[in-house]
Amino acid sequence: MSIVWNDATACSRDEKDRTPRAWSTEVAGYKVWIGTNHVRYPGIWIIQCAPWFKERTLQGIAPADHEAAQRVALRLVREQLVIVQRQIATVLPELEALS
Repeated sequence: MSIVWNDATACSRDEKDRTPRAWSTEVAGYKVWIGTNHVRYPGIWIIQCAPWFKERTLQGIAPADHEAAQRVALRLVREQLVIVQRQIATVLPELEALS
């Protein structure tokens, strides 16, 4: 499986600097979005990935280092998927017994 990040930067028509500041991808059906230089978070990367992250900051990553932000974001999503996987594994035998 290859994860492809797409530029998700929103620019106004008057904006001259069109440098990518936001990226999105999909992992196991979950949309993952990261962005930097948000109005409320200047110079800080944030991640959004429902249902786990609404606007979680990714500390210690330079605004220009989108690859590091992508790696951290994927690690965080993986951690959540592992939790879900464990929860499913716990209830699956009980559910199979019902069928």
